[in-house]
Amino acid sequence: MERLPTKRLSCLDRYLTVWILLAILLGIGLREFLPGFAAGITHLSVGTTSIPIALGLIVMMYPPLAKRQRFTCRTNPIQPDADVRAADPRELPFGFG
Repeated sequence: MERLPTKRLSCLDRYLTVWILLAILLGIGLREFLPGFAAGITHLSVGTTSIPIALGLIVMMYPPLAKRQRFTCRTNPIQPDADVRAADPRELPFGFG
């Protein structure tokens, strides 16, 4: 049986736990040594939405969303060569019906 070549994880992915722990420690350190920092971050909100958290989520979610394959009504993700003209919503593969 032939072994397929495997891709190595990137440095970011390989050490993700370490980066998360460092971010937690950085947050704790900032809170302890700069007490006004937490209050300043709290003021960066609009209504009930925290702007730093919203920006972090956008930065985190952009790469997987940018890589996602999108298709139009003319393409069928199950059979890419098939021409889908007017599909019955109950027959679509993504559950409209």
